[in-house]
Amino acid sequence: MNGHFALLNRLRDGSGIVDFIQEEIRKKEAGVRGEDRLLGRLKELRLQGEFRFFWMFVWS
Repeated sequence: MNGHFALLNRLRDGSGIVDFIQEEIRKKEAGVRGEDRLLGRLKELRLQGEFRFFWMFVWS
């Protein structure tokens, strides 16, 4: 992500690509925050202790 910010610093503000890069950085940061929030929620929902899962498959 630091590379994106370094690129922004080198570009002129009048360039149309600056807006595009800023939007892409915003999307990436939002994606990372969303993934972190989801992982945190999954950890909360995780079953405590040891458990076993039995799968029964019936052929017909």
